[in-house]
Amino acid sequence: MSADARWTQVAADGDLWEGDILGVDVAGRAILLVRLAGGAVKAYQEPARTRDSRWRTRTSTRTPAS
Repeated sequence: MSADARWTQVAADGDLWEGDILGVDVAGRAILLVRLAGGAVKAYQEPARTRDSRWRTRTSTRTPAS
């Protein structure tokens, strides 16, 4: 994890069911949460322009505890 990364809770675990998506705003950045089959949650940040003009999306995954 990078030094500037931090955790911000935006929804309760029960708010996002398998197959659901949820758009939220965190500190002015659009975040899309997706609950995958099996329960893992992926978070996609809005695309950011890189110096070489390519689009990229940063993701992180949270898997529920068994």
